[in-house]
Amino acid sequence: MKYHNSEKTCWNCPCIDFKGSVDFRACGQSMKEFLSIGGEEGMQAMVECKRHPQIGMFDPASITFEDCPEWEEKDFGYALKNMKVMILGIDGYLGWTLGLWLGSLGFNVSGVDNYYRRDWVMEKGSHTVVPIFRMTERLHAAKEVLDIDINFRKMNILDRPRLREFIDEVKPEAIVHYAECPSAPYSMVDAEHAIFVQHNNVIGTLGVLFTMRDLTPEASLIKLGCYDDKTEILTEDGWKLFKDLEENDKVATRSKDNRKLVFKKPNSIHEYDYQGKMYYQKNGRVDFCVTENHRIFTQKRSNRAYKELRLESVKEVEGQQRVYDIGFEWEGKNEEYFFLPATDSESADIEIPMDLWVKFFGWYISEGSIRQRNDRPNNYRVTIKQNVNAECIDELEEVLLSLADILGRELRKRKDGNCYAFTIGCKQLATCLGKFGKAAEKYIPKEVKELDKDLLRSLLFSLIAGDGWKHTPENNRENYRYFTISKQLADDVQEIALKCGYGAIVSYSESKEGYCVYICQTPRVHVNHDKLTDGYIDYDGKVWCVNVGGDGIVLVRRNGKPVWSGNTMGEYGSPLTGRPLFEGMFPADAVLQWDNREWSLGGELTPRDPVSFYHCSKVQDTFNIYEACKYWWLRSYDVMQGVIYGVHTDQIAADPRLRARFDVDEWFGTVINRFVAQAVAGIPLTIYGSGGQTRGFIALRDAMQCMTRLIVSPPEPGQYDVVNQISGVYRIEDLAYTVADIAANEFNQLVTIQRLENPRVEADEHPYEVIYEKLPNSFDFEPKVSLEEEVYEMFKLLMQPEVRQRIEEKKHVIAPKTRWSGLKQEMEVLETYTVMPKRKSKVVSFAADT
Repeated sequence: MKYHNSEKTCWNCPCIDFKGSVDFRACGQSMKEFLSIGGEEGMQAMVECKRHPQIGMFDPASITFEDCPEWEEKDFGYALKNMKVMILGIDGYLGWTLGLWLGSLGFNVSGVDNYYRRDWVMEKGSHTVVPIFRMTERLHAAKEVLDIDINFRKMNILDRPRLREFIDEVKPEAIVHYAECPSAPYSMVDAEHAIFVQHNNVIGTLGVLFTMRDLTPEASLIKLGCYDDKTEILTEDGWKLFKDLEENDKVATRSKDNRKLVFKKPNSIHEYDYQGKMYYQKNGRVDFCVTENHRIFTQKRSNRAYKELRLESVKEVEGQQRVYDIGFEWEGKNEEYFFLPATDSESADIEIPMDLWVKFFGWYISEGSIRQRNDRPNNYRVTIKQNVNAECIDELEEVLLSLADILGRELRKRKDGNCYAFTIGCKQLATCLGKFGKAAEKYIPKEVKELDKDLLRSLLFSLIAGDGWKHTPENNRENYRYFTISKQLADDVQEIALKCGYGAIVSYSESKEGYCVYICQTPRVHVNHDKLTDGYIDYDGKVWCVNVGGDGIVLVRRNGKPVWSGNTMGEYGSPLTGRPLFEGMFPADAVLQWDNREWSLGGELTPRDPVSFYHCSKVQDTFNIYEACKYWWLRSYDVMQGVIYGVHTDQIAADPRLRARFDVDEWFGTVINRFVAQAVAGIPLTIYGSGGQTRGFIALRDAMQCMTRLIVSPPEPGQYDVVNQISGVYRIEDLAYTVADIAANEFNQLVTIQRLENPRVEADEHPYEVIYEKLPNSFDFEPKVSLEEEVYEMFKLLMQPEVRQRIEEKKHVIAPKTRWSGLKQEMEVLETYTVMPKRKSKVVSFAADT
């Protein structure tokens, strides 16, 4: 039996080593063309084999895969033994499925992922309806159940130094690139999402190409609003200027409808040069400066009633009376004890009640000091001073007596002028406190600021008792002041006050040469009430923004004043002319006729008509990869993939821990997957317009088969090739009827179809002729799964109680809400009708119950 890749030679093999013996000026030419360069006698290219260097130099065309001992027969053709395949985006629907598929076939699989897909789906308020496990558990299960070892690294491919290091370590012989944001609706949400998708996809792919050029040129690639420079953002590690944000920082976010503060890693950080008008709002308690396209998080007030918080444009709030809600709900850690660390092997950690510790720590940070006598190296003293007439002197003494008792030490009290000096002699205590700085360097550590609200209130009032005071004590309002010469400590006290539910700003006092934290009972700030406090300034410099998903709300501050604020085949399309969708390039006999003249188009890239900003990024990828193959002799299959559907391969069905994610929300749920989920949830199947849109589709297992056949049949050096990966062409309305028939006939469930106003910019009815000849003719691909079989398997899995419950929880995010026009309003319902089954489905299950 002759396999599809039997006659391929070492010229195609990733083990080839040119050793500088090939003239790369001939790049992009086939072996046949390359050997004909030298005229009648030709020009012989001599290479070495990386796996068998003892052979020495040889003619790469002289050995075929069929002849080479490193290539062995498999069901899908000859495969390179232990071929090293790296999957970029291995945590996703396709990446994880392919990793297990290849691993079960004997490939050596590695992969990277930064878990963005999980974050994007959470941003939509959704989750994978088929539960998936953490990557560590997935990897353990792959080894335990399937005996597959996957070499995994968590990383963003935009981090090129780390990616370069990993590729250099693994030296992959094929790279499958799934590490892109694959959602058209996500890219159309707004400018931030479109920019993020373009940057993530295009720049990420370009970086991969340069890395391959430098490290693994023989491997084949298979691809499928802002603030000014004075603005800071609250992170888990405190306030940071935007320019100082790092990739792994987590920033403070909330949603419009939930006041709970959550620290979240941004999807992306944006920086660019800006020249033009910026809108500012500045009064005694709020200060921000943003570009004119920014969103403002605010509310109106009428007759003492506060209206709903909402995101508004600059134009909507300009000159208007508004209220800014600075506050939030904080859910920190409820720790029962603090463990005072041991100083040496002869001592042990000391358990101190956390409420006692934070009260003491607040006093110490405000009024405490440490002294070590030079003549006695083990003599350490922790001293806190307080005015003898202070109202809280008795409370302080009580706290110190309780602590001294736990430490087994004596509390000494002496008068020092108009103060009492309290001293505890304890090396263990002094060593611990010494880490938190002296005077102008004092600070409150992150783990303390992460405590719950009750503990933080105890800490805050100890701090105030030490170095603060109540403002206007004659009234009953809880307004306080706190003073320190440490800028970091002032920032920490402000953060703690905010977490306790107060408003708080930080201001530097030149007369006192220190920082004052103004703590206010109410976190609400009114603007433009007595006089206008907003306007515009001219700006020329850097601006920054972050994309955190969800409502895009982050906690920022400027000049010490915090405020919640907002943030600023698809490639081919469906030509209305009816022009066939060739596989990437025009065929040899294609011609262009114009003005009584004629030109050959053979071999030229076909025009693209992308249908979203996501697809625009894919078009740019195409040209970048095409040029990289031409310039550097890289080799690539650019897979123009149809819409993939399904839930089943033998590998992901082997154990619940190995399941692939399955998304059904309007951003990431593909149409057939979404239809089945809607049927299971008992909600209408939503089609756009007439439902006459026509697309190419392929089942999940067939897609894995195609990828395997491409991986084991690499292109020649310099060859850029395109394959259209589909197994059938369907109208969307016909797919809805197929799902409805199977639901009724196999699962006794009637289905309703709902025609909606089309949120996209596309024709409802259009010609669609796609050419997909290479996979069946050149790679021996034959579809193994029918549409009806896979839909049946999807119903079986999604009808399981746990999965069905997860669909029920998120069924509200399935219907489309993202319009290509940018308009924010619900889609108009054009028609709703129940489908009565026209035929009895004849579906035979091809897999065990899962």
